[in-house]
Amino acid sequence: IQGDRVEGHYYYAQLLGFSALLQKGETKPIIQQMVSESEAAAKADEKFDHGGPLRMLGALFARAPKEPVSVGDPEKAVSFMKKAVAIAADFPPNQIYLGEAYISDERYQDADAALGAARKALSDSKWDRNRAAWKDELSRVERKLRAKQT
Repeated sequence: IQGDRVEGHYYYAQLLGFSALLQKGETKPIIQQMVSESEAAAKADEKFDHGGPLRMLGALFARAPKEPVSVGDPEKAVSFMKKAVAIAADFPPNQIYLGEAYISDERYQDADAALGAARKALSDSKWDRNRAAWKDELSRVERKLRAKQT
């Protein structure tokens, strides 16, 4: 991807992520390229899509296995997600993935607070169109938190 526009880097990073999910075997090179494209998108416009480039990096660092297997880094995940929340605190996925980042960093009380903020944000009528999908994602992360707390 050439140029300094956010869209190309952002959507290419998403496609790389989907490709990595479908890939059998070694995905680390694809994931590393996804990180590079996400960082380029954040550099171009970190506010794009409600902090989307930062949210993508935060979710990736929260979910990926740690080095040497992959790029997982719970502290980076929390850092990126806090920045995304600072850009758009009322955007439910930012709160949901901040909660997931806190879970990966074993900060369960902070995760519970972020997920509470996500539940509150979801009640806003401006999110009617996406509410069902985001509620499913919130439920997935809440189950993850409950499993860690037992």
